[in-house]
Amino acid sequence: MAYIKLSPIQSTEYFREAVRYIQRADKTNSGLFVDSYECIPLAAVGQFAYVRNKAVMKKGCNLAWHIKQSFLPSENITPEQALEIGKEFMRRAFPNFQYIIATHTDRPHLHNHIILNSVDFETFHKLHSNRKSYARLQAISDDICLKHNLSVINTDGSLQNRHKLRAEANEVISNFFEKNTASDNLETLKTELSEKIKRSANQTNPDLTDVILKNLESSFEKFQNREQKRRKPQTITDIKNNLEETVFTAIEKSFNGRKKSHKERLKENLNKAIEAASDFGEFISLMQEQGYVVKMSNKALSFKDDSMNMFLRASSISADYTEMMIKYRIKSNSNTPNRETQTSKTRTVYDNKIIM
Repeated sequence: MAYIKLSPIQSTEYFREAVRYIQRADKTNSGLFVDSYECIPLAAVGQFAYVRNKAVMKKGCNLAWHIKQSFLPSENITPEQALEIGKEFMRRAFPNFQYIIATHTDRPHLHNHIILNSVDFETFHKLHSNRKSYARLQAISDDICLKHNLSVINTDGSLQNRHKLRAEANEVISNFFEKNTASDNLETLKTELSEKIKRSANQTNPDLTDVILKNLESSFEKFQNREQKRRKPQTITDIKNNLEETVFTAIEKSFNGRKKSHKERLKENLNKAIEAASDFGEFISLMQEQGYVVKMSNKALSFKDDSMNMFLRASSISADYTEMMIKYRIKSNSNTPNRETQTSKTRTVYDNKIIM
């Protein structure tokens, strides 16, 4: 298992110290386990700055990023293997970024230190990190660990299935480029990939097959658009690596799913409470039991839980979630109205209101 930690470097002084520290002779077997990409380690500060000064957006104070990739002491791995795993991780995660990498052997656990430039040397866009991007980095690291027969943290039992799908897709990509020396027949490759993934997914995760194929279609289209916009031609190896990353992203997205918005979660919880409640008072109690603070006013019925910064009006979801419609649905003990009958039911309620 390789644990990933990512930290920003925001001062030149710390940048210089970090570059010096990771290359220390007593930690890297006199520099034997030090390598770099698109830069010279001793000149990295200046070379990083040269690319960084070309950034499309100058905002932001991150000069570089410090990545630490740590392996368990119990892993059967050599410093040479750890260094190669680190480089493979960087090729997949940051293909167009300068970096220095050093494998430290002075602790019971082997670990890689990587100093990464904050700007892509091809697009000159700055690197931004968030929870989603961090999860992607850990997933890439886990995928590489499985490939090298190392352990991973697997809490949901799906990691091996994901790895199997990616390995089979990568095999299709490799076989394609062994027979083709140009990238002008990618539609054929997309068809072969879709068929292979469909067969494999139907065996391991049949409920996700359609989602995986949809995400693959979308990711493949984005990949083709990126390739067309590149300013310089890509080698077949680069295209192959980029395709493998495209498939990886599509599969990860399919398994991880999309985080529901506050409005989507509120709608689900409102429907649960409406279906279970016998009157409006019980409905309010059920919403409070689900963690919502309820605010009632002449204008609207609003809800807020701990994950929300402000109250959200139920009526902003649709006309089915005004206070009047909620009371009507509870009284009639029905689920959400169908689109065909929604207008007529709403009109009846308003007519009753006017009569009263």
